[in-house]
Amino acid sequence: MSQDTLLVAPQAATSATPRSDREVSFIGNHEMASLDPNTWLTDSSSANMPLMRMVAPSLVLVDENFELQPGLAASWEPSAAFDRYRFVLREDVTLHDGTPLDADLVVWNFERIYDPRTNSTSPMDFQSLEGVRAVDKRTVEFRFSRPFPAFPYHLPWSAHITSDSSIQPVGAGPYRVIEWVRGSHVRFERFDRYYEAGWPQVDSILLRFAPHGPQRLQLIKNGEADVVEGVSAKTIPELREAGLLDIASVKSARKMIVAFNCKRPPFNDVQVRKAVAHAIDRETIRRDFYGDHARPLHAGYPVGDFWAADVEPYAYDPDRARHLLKAAGHDRIAVPHGITTNVAPTPAVAARIAEYLRVVGIDLSLTGYEDPPWWPFTYLTHDWQLAVQNFPARPHPEVLFRRDHGTGGPFNGTHYSNPKLDRMLEQAQTLWDRAAQKRAYDDVQGVLHEDLPILPLLSPDVIVGTKPGFTGFRPHPLQYVDLTRLQRK
Repeated sequence: MSQDTLLVAPQAATSATPRSDREVSFIGNHEMASLDPNTWLTDSSSANMPLMRMVAPSLVLVDENFELQPGLAASWEPSAAFDRYRFVLREDVTLHDGTPLDADLVVWNFERIYDPRTNSTSPMDFQSLEGVRAVDKRTVEFRFSRPFPAFPYHLPWSAHITSDSSIQPVGAGPYRVIEWVRGSHVRFERFDRYYEAGWPQVDSILLRFAPHGPQRLQLIKNGEADVVEGVSAKTIPELREAGLLDIASVKSARKMIVAFNCKRPPFNDVQVRKAVAHAIDRETIRRDFYGDHARPLHAGYPVGDFWAADVEPYAYDPDRARHLLKAAGHDRIAVPHGITTNVAPTPAVAARIAEYLRVVGIDLSLTGYEDPPWWPFTYLTHDWQLAVQNFPARPHPEVLFRRDHGTGGPFNGTHYSNPKLDRMLEQAQTLWDRAAQKRAYDDVQGVLHEDLPILPLLSPDVIVGTKPGFTGFRPHPLQYVDLTRLQRK
């Protein structure tokens, strides 16, 4: 891959060598496709999670307990019917280019999101939005045609506030981007006018990408990693014993899945999809690749999560898998268009799945892709039959199910479509009572469990590592990375 350098400040360094002992080396899972926030290229990409939330935060944040917290908005208030929201912005906030944060800037950001040239997925999230207006300099009002209680949960996911995004993200976060060398690294510099006085304490961050396990492990052993995203569960004992990293983990609703192209044979037949479900020993995969650092996953949320639905798991039963294939008219099936991402450990998991399927009569050929182009190009636009994929957790079921499984959803790479499910999701969107939401999304997961556009495999923990001598950073169940409080002991 050629190294194309994007310099966004005259003083930007052109080397990946740390400039001083005040710079922190952060190892990320994989590179991003774009630095332009709120677009199809960056929305939900795990590569952008360590970037956008430190550079261009949104109006609100979601904390480790999935509670909404102030971001660029100091406070907010929904109407009694949850069809209007007013956000009061923080005072005296300045963006990286000197632009003041005000209500007009927030309105402009949403106008840009709705501009077709931006190619944003958010208009589907905010499909009942009728208007955004500046009430006064610090107050913004959003008006919807119907109740939308989950609206604030969408904001930190896909509505970053910027003043210029055509070349680089210019936000109001604790760090600003000063350099991106494609295929190598991104460098951040502390923003001295950040609105939280005294933070951050680290002068600069060097973000490098190591999607492959051996590559990542070598950087750690060489002492070139101060903070590591996505530490492999299997390497934890070795890293701890060697004193190379302090490890922290948190339970998450992340998921590793097998996805089926529901419009392409043979997986346009739900019986064949169910045969795959019975052919795979998901518990052994979970134990072998993640040990205690993953939870069983049978529906949209892992066992033990508040939103987990009580469904009957597809048992590992190769004989049942063969029976279903025969009932669908198949003795043996060739699946030449299987795909997976090359980000560890997914390729090894996919290879194990191919072994299980071969036993019952499904010959799966796999092609691995770097990320990008895996996300979003390969998974969302490639004409595959079966995919082994990872998805980050979502801050609310409303953010998850319509995007991933609604007809025409921006993340619906399976092409699954069920009008009944669409109606259920529309109704669930208007519910404000948490117990009523729980019942509604249990029903949604029941439909998906029966139709099986995806087979949930397991739900990995979020595991991060920090070199001994650092404090102030802990994992977030949504995989958010925020190094604002990071400091040396």
